[in-house]
Formats: sequence, C-alpha cells, structure tokens
Amino acid sequence: SNNLNEDEEIQKEWKRTKDEEGRLPKRMRMEDDLPNNQLPSPVPSPTNITKAPFRRVDPSKYQVKDERLADNRYEKKQGDDWGAIASQKLKPTRGKDFRSAKTKLKRGTYRGGEINQGVNSILLSEDD
Repeated sequence: SNNLNEDEEIQKEWKRTKDEEGRLPKRMRMEDDLPNNQLPSPVPSPTNITKAPFRRVDPSKYQVKDERLADNRYEKKQGDDWGAIASQKLKPTRGKDFRSAKTKLKRGTYRGGEINQGVNSILLSEDD
C-alpha cells in the first residue's frame, strides 16, 4: 500500500505543468536559456537576393529562330474563319467559367463559317 501512494504521487508530479509559483517546468521555459528574458531574434534574411518568380525554364537562354513561332495566339493565325467567332466569344472568359461557356457554345447551333482544310504547319530545319 505504501508503493501505491508513492506511485500516485509520482503520477501527480508528471501531470503537473506548473510549479507552486505558477511557472512552467524548467524544461519548458525559454527565459532561463536566454539572458535578460529576451526572445531569440529571427534569422536575418540576406538583403542582396532579389525575389523572382519560379521559372522551370530560363527564357534568357533560348531565342526564337523563326518569327512565326514567337506569337502563339489564335488571332495571329490567318485564314481560319470557323473558330474566329468562338475565339471572340471565349476570349474574355477566364478560369473555371471557361468550361461552362465552352459547353454552352457547343450546345447551340453554331455556324462559324467554312472549315479550312489547309495545312498550317511550320517546317523547321534540322539544326533547330
């Protein structure tokens, strides 16, 4: 029975988080480790680093050799009337609304003009 009382007291000691003065146990206090009760200062960040957005490919290392490949917009492509109206209607739509706007256009009776059967490929030389 004497062992039970000792075990109960040990468990009470473990459960206690504050001592009689209302302070946390020493292992939980930071103020004992630091002089004058000061909090640690944050690690200074280097001032000479300029922040830039993440880029997987560095565009400065590459250059466009054929000017026709520099602009990939639909308006730049010429001779295709069929998608011009759809492009005009969908151009201002951004984000998740684009899918519903595209589906609405597909549902309607869309007559965009004649479908061009021409080839719009750009031949590249072997050294590109």
